[in-house]
Order: sequence, then C-alpha cells, then structure tokens
Amino acid sequence: GLRNRKLKIISENDFRALGIEINIGKQLIFPLRETDLCEVSPLSNKFIDISLNYIRQIVSKFKKTLILCWQKKEKEKIIDKIKGLTKVFDFNGRNEVIFEKFSKADQGVLLVANRYFGLDLSENSCDICIITRLPSYLKPFDNILLNYKKDEYYHKQLLVRRLIQAFGRVNRSENDISCIYILDPKLFNSFSNQDNLFRLFPSIYQKRIEFSFEISDKLNFEKSLRANSGL
Repeated sequence: GLRNRKLKIISENDFRALGIEINIGKQLIFPLRETDLCEVSPLSNKFIDISLNYIRQIVSKFKKTLILCWQKKEKEKIIDKIKGLTKVFDFNGRNEVIFEKFSKADQGVLLVANRYFGLDLSENSCDICIITRLPSYLKPFDNILLNYKKDEYYHKQLLVRRLIQAFGRVNRSENDISCIYILDPKLFNSFSNQDNLFRLFPSIYQKRIEFSFEISDKLNFEKSLRANSGL
C-alpha cells in the first residue's frame, strides 16, 4: 500500500526520465505583478475578470498566442473577450487536429484548458504563451493521493512538473525563442520567498526564472509588450 512519507525532491535526471524538456531554446518568463491581479485570489472569479483585460492586450499585440487556462469556464470567458481580434483555435479535448492547423496559421490564438502536455506544435509556430492560473490536478487520483498522503511536497512536485511541461509548449527546439506571461502571482511569490516550491525546479529552470524575474523588475507590463514586439 501507500506510505505516508516525504517524497524525494525531483532532480534534473528525473525530469529527463519523464521525457520533460528542461534545456531547450531561449525563454523569458514574465510574471505580471500589477496590483489589481495580486490583490485578489487566483481562485476567484474576480481574478478571471481582471485578467481578461491583460489577456486581450497581449493577444492584440502579437500575431500568435498560446493560452493555457485552468478550466473550461475560464476559457469560454477568454474567447468571448478576444473574439473579433483574431482567429480562435479552441481545443475541446478531442479535436487534436487543431494543433496542426494552428501551427500552420499565420495568426491566431490557441486556447487549451487544463492540459500541459501532448500539445504538439511545430518548431517556431508560436512564440508567446499565457498561463492564466498555475496548473492544479489533471487526474482525480492526484487529489485522492494528496489527501491520503497529506504531504505538501506531493502537490508542489505535481505543480512544478506541470509548469515545466507548459514552458516547453512554445520551446520545441534549441532555436526557438519565446516569452511566457504568467498572470497568477503564486510563482513570483514563491521565488521572492525562496520557498520549497521554487527550489523544486531543476537548477537550469531556477536560473532561467531568476533571470526573467530580474528583467521583469525593469520592465512593467507595457514595456514588456514593446520589448517582445519582435517575436
């Protein structure tokens, strides 16, 4: 049976064994630290409503954007907010042919809810990614196991795995250059506090996140949009 013990911290070799990319391309990770986003819970409907304005600004600035959101309801609100700006590619969990269509398109937004792996986009097909809220569980068993083990590391290791997978969706090779906007303040708060969530990332991603956050200290949201306009 299961034992209620601490899970070991995942190493870079563990990520490689799982087939998760950890050393590809060049990537900037911009956490949005605007006051209106940070003052409300990412779990609330108010957070979704506030984030829609930032999502619309990003989508209107770039030709192609991948949006990884948390749930179907949130995805529907995003579609309603950006419709008319560009073509919308909506992945419903079954129409996987849409990944190829989006890869070949000259412009558009691909929306995916609660899925961070198996999104096979071709190299250089999309440079901008928005992660609205940090990923949670993907399978019912995850929640059951967490409740049984009562181990905070289990949930945080799952979260780190999902984020690593999400980061790799727009970096498919060493030649890719991409930018990821994270609306949820949780990752930045973890970095600022240097807590065990941040320390669970492989060292190469810790360095990448540290570098990105250092740049984001000098660039507010509007400046980051202008800085990435060449993507």
